[in-house]
Amino acid sequence: MHPSLLLHICVMQRLRLICVFAILVQLITHAGTFAQTCSTPANLTENYVGPNSASIKWSTVNGVRYLLHWHEQGTPTWPNSTTFAFGFAGQFTHTLSTSLTEGTAYEWRMQATCANGTTSAFTTPRSFTAQCSPITQLYTLYGASSTALQLGWNGQATGITYNIRWRMRNTTTWTGSATAVTNTYLLTGLTNNTTYEWQVQPVCATSTADWSVSAFITALCDIPIPIPATGVGSTSAVAHWNFIMGGTQYELQWRATASPNWTTVNSLTASPYSLTGLQPSTPYEYRVRKLCPDGNSSAFSSPVSFSTLACGQMFTVKSGLWTDPLVWSCNRTPNADDMVRVSAGHTITVPANTTARALSLKQDGKVVFGSPGAVLRFGISLDDGLVARYPFNGNANDESGNGHNGTVDGATLTTDRFGNTSKAYTFDGNDWIKVSQDPAFQFNDFTLSAWVYLKSNSLPLNGIIGSPDHGLTQNAWFFGIDRIGSPRLYGHTHPDAYLYGGDVSSFDTWYHVVFVKSGTTAKEFVNGVEVSSRTIPASLSYTNPRGILIGADDDSGVDGIADIWFFYGKLDDIRVYNRGLANAEVQHLYQTESTPKLTDGLVAHYPFNGNANDESGNGHNGAITGATPTTDRFGVADKAYNFDGVNNRISAATPTMDKMSVSIWFKGPFPTHINGRWPILISFGQEVYAISSFGTQESQFAGYYGMIQASANQTGYAQKTQVLHSQVVFDDTWHHVVGVYDASQLRHKLYVDGILVAESAFLAPYPAFSSLDIGISNSPWAGYNHAGYYKGQLDDIRIYNRPLSPAEIQALANDK
Repeated sequence: MHPSLLLHICVMQRLRLICVFAILVQLITHAGTFAQTCSTPANLTENYVGPNSASIKWSTVNGVRYLLHWHEQGTPTWPNSTTFAFGFAGQFTHTLSTSLTEGTAYEWRMQATCANGTTSAFTTPRSFTAQCSPITQLYTLYGASSTALQLGWNGQATGITYNIRWRMRNTTTWTGSATAVTNTYLLTGLTNNTTYEWQVQPVCATSTADWSVSAFITALCDIPIPIPATGVGSTSAVAHWNFIMGGTQYELQWRATASPNWTTVNSLTASPYSLTGLQPSTPYEYRVRKLCPDGNSSAFSSPVSFSTLACGQMFTVKSGLWTDPLVWSCNRTPNADDMVRVSAGHTITVPANTTARALSLKQDGKVVFGSPGAVLRFGISLDDGLVARYPFNGNANDESGNGHNGTVDGATLTTDRFGNTSKAYTFDGNDWIKVSQDPAFQFNDFTLSAWVYLKSNSLPLNGIIGSPDHGLTQNAWFFGIDRIGSPRLYGHTHPDAYLYGGDVSSFDTWYHVVFVKSGTTAKEFVNGVEVSSRTIPASLSYTNPRGILIGADDDSGVDGIADIWFFYGKLDDIRVYNRGLANAEVQHLYQTESTPKLTDGLVAHYPFNGNANDESGNGHNGAITGATPTTDRFGVADKAYNFDGVNNRISAATPTMDKMSVSIWFKGPFPTHINGRWPILISFGQEVYAISSFGTQESQFAGYYGMIQASANQTGYAQKTQVLHSQVVFDDTWHHVVGVYDASQLRHKLYVDGILVAESAFLAPYPAFSSLDIGISNSPWAGYNHAGYYKGQLDDIRIYNRPLSPAEIQALANDK
């Protein structure tokens, strides 16, 4: 019976004592039916408080769920919450690890929910302050002058005060101190050419960290580092050096190496500088020094050497008129008998008064005659008379299309001259590649071309390629390296004729070597330059030919390798012609094969030929939003895209790659928008990897604004790793940039105009992505809303699934 009903009966019947007892029994029996009060969580404490995390603790009751709230102190709401359920009673510890900010005060509170559904009140909020984190990395950003240095460290840029102290090295008293409110400090009043010790100490609102370990700095007017010249022609070259922040001016000196006198160029504010009026076929050198604002100057750098090209090497250095001397490498127009090369991407316009004879050039194996006023794109053909070609692309197949495939015996695949794996063969002194006999190898005139990398060995003769005969102790023709004395080229034909010459004495070095027979003249070439020649019989003897051998010589007259003239080293890109190449063709072959092949690993290529189609053949076509066709770097209309900096973009799909190279031609004005966003040239996924401008005009990075960077983001913006070029390149002229990312090496690099300008390590690979955006990024990070639309022109974007070599990047940069 319910106690309330029993009470009513008792009152009605006036059975007082008996009723009191009965009511007590019923209250005890029905006690469980009354709602229990859920207790507020107890014993709240903080176990540990660090700079970026904190451990909190409270007592738990079996079967009770707990709700945790926490926020930055002073925030009106509780945006952070976590629910816990426990099947035990005791003490529980939880770590708040959602990137607390050092020096910042936080509050937390708890609420319990019992098994019957009732909830307790929230506990009174407890508070703690994230501790100051000691500084672990000190570095010098740049030398502002010979008496001042710009210092930096790895602390957060805002919200913390830093103490700095310094003293001369090997002294015991700290002679200087200062306070900074960001993670950089300009230290002035130093003594030139003196080394100092310095430390940093963070000061937060409620705690002060220990002093950092010491770093050492020297106040100097820094010496610039010269960088190898680019764009070397017969009469001009471009000198480069590294940009040093804090310098007012530079002084450049250059001269012909044989000259005692330097030509001085003053008041330069940035690299590069074009050297003009040079003499063809002449070695030159240049050096540079920094002029500091305080009147001191650095010493001159070590000289950088280069040699101008011979005037016989006629090729275009830019697009333009056939009759403009500045179009040509020799600063003159071509003669009728010149072998001329039009560089990749250049367009030559032939005026109406140009004779057809001057346009007698090889294109695709045919002689081309330009009509007056025509626009031509052409070059020397190296396919005429090609009998066999062995580029060793993972095998010994003939890629001339003639089917003269080789059989490998002992030789193993290795890296080629560009560092590409499985693109050459190595021979260790008893290996060879054999090609079956074919009448196509029986000729009187020929050209034998190969890239050789000789290892030190004691063999008197290292065979490159030859055509042995049955029953003879001679080869019909043979090409190798004579090792008696200093290594030199050795060419032989039968009836007996020998040709020696050419220095190939540097071991472990790639050389391009060529043996040419044309009529009664035999010649040898090293790296495109003729090194020897002589008169020989016009006809060759083929008594019983047995095919050809690569990497060995067999003139024993029987099947099998009976001689000991093996090659020891690497061989690559072997060509056999049934005609003698002209000197200009040999030079062109060397120039062509000195440049790496730029189709290997090409995932996407956007040349912007009137559209955003991917011309790699992989189908990653782009979708255009607002961007409009414009003139490219060669002056050709509708061959690039213009982006307005407001809402223009091109989007496409792309596979995730753990190794990647991204090549872009760009031309943009100095960025002017100040909306806190960085202009993005290209971005993959949610800005997993990007190439962009660096900084904004109003941010802490204002000093770097207008410079270019590549960035890789491992797990979010806080894990961003950047490589930055320290020179403004948004100057409304065309520049070339390449970002190289290699997860296997945990490194990424940045090249600008063919030169490595920065590289950095990172802790972990970036996450997967499946899309790319050109002209903007798809960044998701709230609070890091830095991704801005790019304003300027973009052209010829290439994406590779491998790290490009420096030679490959230079070849791309030279295509202008």
